[in-house]
Amino acid sequence: MYDDLEREYTDSYQNDDPMPAEQYDEAKQEIHWDVAWQVFDEVNEAKDTERFIDLHCQDVDDAIAICKQKIFDLAEIAVSEYPPHDFVLSVLTS
Repeated sequence: MYDDLEREYTDSYQNDDPMPAEQYDEAKQEIHWDVAWQVFDEVNEAKDTERFIDLHCQDVDDAIAICKQKIFDLAEIAVSEYPPHDFVLSVLTS
């Protein structure tokens, strides 16, 4: 998964322009999140993700981050599509 990035990082030190460690860490984190979201999308492709999301296939930290993002997305939809009301969000976990 990280092989190409690792090879690019290692090769950059043999050139005159080495990749900064911060850039390497950011690229590695971006790959991590891309994979986490791909797994999420595959597991939840047949579900109404506005009502139910399956996070069993994620690490705890990834599941928390994805859940926070989905809650934020739902809040944006609720605020933009409906007139001002009091909303109640119910989150069921297991």
